[in-house]
Amino acid sequence: MHARIFIVEDELIVAEDLRSRLKSNNFEVIGIADSGTKAIEQIKTLKPDLLLMDVRVKGELNGIETAIIIQSYFDNPIPVVFLTGFSQSHFPYLKVLNDYIYINKPYDDHSLLTAIKRALKQDQ
Repeated sequence: MHARIFIVEDELIVAEDLRSRLKSNNFEVIGIADSGTKAIEQIKTLKPDLLLMDVRVKGELNGIETAIIIQSYFDNPIPVVFLTGFSQSHFPYLKVLNDYIYINKPYDDHSLLTAIKRALKQDQ
């Protein structure tokens, strides 16, 4: 079974690039949202295996806040890989989430796939 991944990214070009990279590596992209509010509504229904979450997204919620809210809906947390161009020190409240994985933009296929595999392994 291939992991079902949901992408939360406010830049359409980046989201489509991620979708393409994931599909070519046999992952299933089940949805894309550009804001925290849209992501929360879709993820409650779709129940993905993993979230790829940009830290800065459209709307009132940032990606970290969105992930915290999403995790509150599920007994078993969905693994999250955060993507950002900012350093981790900009987001000290990341520590609220267990076992988060964080990669900096720009990233290459190897670092992206390694982070995804690490996140999925934590879930087992």
